[in-house]
Amino acid sequence: MIVRILPAVLVAVLLQTAAALATTNHGLRAIHALTAARHSDVDHVTSDEVAAKLSTAPEGVLILDVREATEFQVSRIPGARRVSPTMDADTFRRRFGKDIDGRKVVLYCSVGVRSTELASRIRSATLAAGATSVANLTGGIFSWHNERRDLVNESGPTDRIHPYNTFWGTLIERDHLISYDAHAQAAASGSEDTTNR
Repeated sequence: MIVRILPAVLVAVLLQTAAALATTNHGLRAIHALTAARHSDVDHVTSDEVAAKLSTAPEGVLILDVREATEFQVSRIPGARRVSPTMDADTFRRRFGKDIDGRKVVLYCSVGVRSTELASRIRSATLAAGATSVANLTGGIFSWHNERRDLVNESGPTDRIHPYNTFWGTLIERDHLISYDAHAQAAASGSEDTTNR
């Protein structure tokens, strides 16, 4: 039991230390390096690669948001579908099996920890079901947001982003756009940052 708990605790401490000691972009890179080392079986794609695929051949990619519903409601990458961070491979295959054949499956969460863990769990079954690849979005939605890429919610385009919590929220640039409530942004209309998108 201790053998299983110790690596998880060590990784959690290292991830929090990397985030606390680094600037926003360096922190996201450090977290990615630690996460990638822990799950060497998972491929990673950059936001430039995903944005290019979405603009040229969106039907060839399935974007999955591996965050909680409250995070997803605040904002998400256009076209993303939410999936539970705790989903197992069999449940994933039953839910998405018909949607993955011949497509690249890209998963993201806030910074890449939850999405990399899910990618590792579903990789073999997803490839066996016909996906062309399974990859984690490097830096997650925080990098996507920090690079001023498009985000949406149920009301349309938004610049708001859920920080997961106050600690991880330190990795978000333009922190005035942090929101824990998708409905609160309607009351704050006019405060969206639409410059340099």
